[in-house]
Amino acid sequence: MLGPSTALLALALSLLNIAQAASINKPAEPTAVAGCHDYVIIDTRTTTEAQGPSVASKGMIQKTISALPGGTSAQTVYPASSDFQKSAGVGATWVHNYLKYGIASCPKQKYALVGYGQGAAVTWQALADVKTNDPIHDAVKAIVLLGDPYHLPNLPGNIDGRG
Repeated sequence: MLGPSTALLALALSLLNIAQAASINKPAEPTAVAGCHDYVIIDTRTTTEAQGPSVASKGMIQKTISALPGGTSAQTVYPASSDFQKSAGVGATWVHNYLKYGIASCPKQKYALVGYGQGAAVTWQALADVKTNDPIHDAVKAIVLLGDPYHLPNLPGNIDGRG
């Protein structure tokens, strides 16, 4: 039989595990970039990278914003954990909602999506159900995927040494 302090500790650990699981399964609400811009680059990092700009795309995004005024960037808020299925799903929901709310607030704003590793999978999943008559379809003007786990060689849109 467990003593009162052991039972309390077990309960606390169980609640902590439930809270952590809930935070992985529930996407954060997207925070809109202040004001409207000509374009927003949504940057989605890979597995285990800390929240913030991805090391793979940070420089490219900075150069783009410097060379093409009127834009800004946003980083996808999601766990980027090794639990790929749950983590990528959370990120995909965040990206999809960010686009949906952004288009509602700033209908002329355009988007470029950049995903690295797991972030590439997040990008694919975020756009999976977008139809040609969806405003998201018209607002997304560029997609750049680095280290894409779903990469298929020899497709027309590929730009790399392997097709």
